[in-house]
Amino acid sequence: MKRHLFLVFNHGDELNPLPNVKVDRDGYQKFFQSPEGGYWGINEISIYNNDFNFDVFRENLRFQQKIKKPYDFIVFVFCGHGCMDQSGEYWFEIRPDGTQGSDVSLSQLKNACNGVRTLFIFDACSALYTGPLCEQRLFNSGRIIDSASYALRCRTLYDNLVLLTPQDTFTAGFAASAGETAGENANGGYYSQSILKESKVVIQQLKNETIYSGLQHMSFAYIHERAKDDVIQLSGGRQCPQIDQPRSKAQIPFVVVAK
Repeated sequence: MKRHLFLVFNHGDELNPLPNVKVDRDGYQKFFQSPEGGYWGINEISIYNNDFNFDVFRENLRFQQKIKKPYDFIVFVFCGHGCMDQSGEYWFEIRPDGTQGSDVSLSQLKNACNGVRTLFIFDACSALYTGPLCEQRLFNSGRIIDSASYALRCRTLYDNLVLLTPQDTFTAGFAASAGETAGENANGGYYSQSILKESKVVIQQLKNETIYSGLQHMSFAYIHERAKDDVIQLSGGRQCPQIDQPRSKAQIPFVVVAK
């Protein structure tokens, strides 16, 4: 299966820094490279720190289609500034330089990925736009490889679960509801740290079969719902994550434990 992970981070600038985004970056990279996170290879991961270019991203996807080697699956993670405009459209500041193309909408991203299974994770505010996309903005899952055989079995299981979903499957997790800001602490963004913390808990439960007897995976939608309660608690009820997911029974996997 041809897949690619885009980790996009806006660390802010001198006037509006986001110092804890680096915690999110390190946490996501460790998670996705772990067996239980899908065992993504380094050649399948692109990491951007204040330098993501949407036009290049879109043209790359068009080129893959043109040569008839499109991606089967894309994961796109963004941590940084965001907002919602008057029409209800989500916008994300992918670079802090304020130049043309430094902001991108959810619609633009969805259109660029049209026809490709895509999981979006947005740890950004959804407050109504009142000015520049600047506001406040985690997880710690170490890379534990029991054996090369186990890691490859996890990767195969992950790929097979992805391929069970329709080709145009679209799932997007948002750190906050419309009109809300996204909080953070020293452990990173509330949403990211909760997604990664709950993933780690579920992985151990799958391994120990303490709750999920016989199961080998959990979907992103399931992890999101668990993380939502954590975020609400961390934010004192001021931030409630939302999800846009398909109605089909087959869901995008997020954690796998091969047995």
